[in-house]
Amino acid sequence: MLGCSPSENGPFVRRSLVVLGVYVTVTAAVALGFIAKVIPGPLTIPAALLPIVPAAFFPFVLLDKLRDMDELQRKIQYEAMAFAFAMAALLTLSFGFLQEFANFPDVNWVWVWPVMGFLWMIGIVLGRRRYA
Repeated sequence: MLGCSPSENGPFVRRSLVVLGVYVTVTAAVALGFIAKVIPGPLTIPAALLPIVPAAFFPFVLLDKLRDMDELQRKIQYEAMAFAFAMAALLTLSFGFLQEFANFPDVNWVWVWPVMGFLWMIGIVLGRRRYA
């Protein structure tokens, strides 16, 4: 995904999969705890935020990968992130106005990151085309 050969992506992919695996495991455990109603009231907030702990390691994995890239690949990534950030801002503002003035339904904030990730991938494709 990040624009290097598969052999160069190996450590990044492995570390990303470890972070993702721990995140999915913790998220599933927390969800099951809430479904089974075994999480006591005072622990509701800490339990709900527990999946953020493993997720917080991903930015460091990503930064390590970005630092290992050559100048062109880094430029493509930064442009892709800028594109994703700006487009996500436009989408969230647009949807916010639609919710406020056109009675659109509420959407869970958990969907913001997948949208940003998808937009980031679009930005990578656009950047690669630009610099091809």
